[in-house]
Amino acid sequence: MTNQEIKKHKEELVTIITGLKMVKNETGEQRLIRLGEGIKKLQNLADIVGACKYLGTGLRDIDEMITFAEKEQFPFQQTNILLEKCAGYETICKEIQDNILYKLQTEMMFNACVSAKWSCFFAAVAAVAACISVLLVLFCG
Repeated sequence: MTNQEIKKHKEELVTIITGLKMVKNETGEQRLIRLGEGIKKLQNLADIVGACKYLGTGLRDIDEMITFAEKEQFPFQQTNILLEKCAGYETICKEIQDNILYKLQTEMMFNACVSAKWSCFFAAVAAVAACISVLLVLFCG
């Protein structure tokens, strides 16, 4: 992955996370829907960059949870369940975000190592050329 691609993916990650932070001012149902969409976007980005996705049991079908909540018309007990589910989804979002960041950081470090390897190679070539030129000046000059 090139540094330009890494930069593009980081910007996309920031856009997704910024959209998720707006979730705080919404109702529980809207928050759950937005978090679910955010998780899907994060998982798509994780697929693109090759990061590990969250595959835990906490990730359930969001539509099923919303349908259940609508049938009960959000009584107090279900609202608590909905808030717990939102907190769980926020944890999942954070874990996927961390996995993506680790993958992008690893790629960036790999690119830096490749660059350092070539710099070391060219420095060695320059040192050999300097040594040869010193020997030529000493013996021919």
